[in-house]
Amino acid sequence: MCVQFFSRVFNAGSFALVAHLFAATVYSLLFPSLGTAEADNLESAIRKASALPGAQIGITVLDADTGRAVFDPTPDRALSPASSLKLLVTYASLRRLGSTYRFPTEFLLDGTGTSASTLFVRGHGDPSLVTERLWAAVEQMRRMGLRRVGEIVVDDSLFLSPRARTGTNPYQAAQSALSFNHNCESVVVQPTLDGQPALVSLTPGSANTVAPRVITKGRGKNVQFSLDPDGAIRVTGTIGTDSGALTEYLAISNPEENLGSILRGMLIAREIAVLGPVRRGVTSQTAKPFFISQSKELGEILEDLNRYSSNFAAEQIAFALGKKDDGKYDRTLGLQRVKESLVEGGLPVDGLVMLDASGLSSENRVSAHLLARVTSSAWQSLEIAPVYIGSMSRFGISGTLKSRSLGSDSQGRIWAKTGTINNVSSLAGLAQGASGRRYAFAILINGGVSKEDASRVEDNIVRVLLSRG
Repeated sequence: MCVQFFSRVFNAGSFALVAHLFAATVYSLLFPSLGTAEADNLESAIRKASALPGAQIGITVLDADTGRAVFDPTPDRALSPASSLKLLVTYASLRRLGSTYRFPTEFLLDGTGTSASTLFVRGHGDPSLVTERLWAAVEQMRRMGLRRVGEIVVDDSLFLSPRARTGTNPYQAAQSALSFNHNCESVVVQPTLDGQPALVSLTPGSANTVAPRVITKGRGKNVQFSLDPDGAIRVTGTIGTDSGALTEYLAISNPEENLGSILRGMLIAREIAVLGPVRRGVTSQTAKPFFISQSKELGEILEDLNRYSSNFAAEQIAFALGKKDDGKYDRTLGLQRVKESLVEGGLPVDGLVMLDASGLSSENRVSAHLLARVTSSAWQSLEIAPVYIGSMSRFGISGTLKSRSLGSDSQGRIWAKTGTINNVSSLAGLAQGASGRRYAFAILINGGVSKEDASRVEDNIVRVLLSRG
């Protein structure tokens, strides 16, 4: 009866004085661990959240050590989570793959260890393969005696139906079994003399072309970047003489060829002759393994995933979770295995809709209850907790929360994952109260609410948790 009454009040989005007093009493009766004054503070923060025009709110607070509800009025309300969805991927990948899992990239040869007609590069979805790692692979192959290559074949065939890029922003990057530099191209614009063309450059050896029309002029930076249908990068505008270099990252449509082209230049620079071209293809059954470049551990990759909300990394991990018996990787199977991991952990998945691993789709649905339960479950696991909690951002210290501060007293006492897409804001993670007690929480705000208002509400609720006993 009390829960139903409070639920109706909460859904209505407004509290009369009598409801305000009654709710505080309900809190103390239903949740004896919550003192009347603390309940009043929490109720006040939530009342402000509910008063946001057009907002749909989902809020859950649990005792992280036991999973007991501290505040959980609408456990079945499924809303769009934005990037907080990545916490489900984090949890599942730690259970299924383990924090020490590494993504391999294979280098295989048709020929001897010193001279090969073909060098094959076969990817398994490493989201951390970047220029520095490719240089290290070239150095290792030279130390192993490789001196001559006919052609280079880049093999991205192990991903089933990978998604193409959806735009030029890095968060719209393509998925690929053979990914490189987060499947983006770096474009550097450097000012010269006043009135003269600026210097515009790509990664040395890049397969992409650039059409620069940038003039060094005046002050500040007014530079635009675009990608033509044929893949040419157009850079236009002005850059001031007193400006430093400007670097822009653009999602590209040919990450595999770009890797091959840059690899070719690196091999030649290290005096390994490359006689033929770079092409996409499938590794020959007669090719022999030569060298395997291993990614950094999954635990480190999850830091990039959650602290910087990497959509690209989330989808690559989804493919890894979906590895099939034939060695191919299926993203749809990976998303299904996320749900299976939640069920195996004793967590409720009713109402869960996962159309992607990144949270970018506005059609994803998850309850604040499930998000908080995932964090509580992770916290109670000695195997998962250090990496799961450590991968999140911290207010005023790191990641997407670095610019949001709750005061010096809060630093080091909250770990959280943010989420933002159009009409959605979320915050979920772990907070440590004044007494040292820890709370798993999740806040989902959907509707026409500004990011500033939503962040203010999230911060106010977290402050209450931090002040609790």
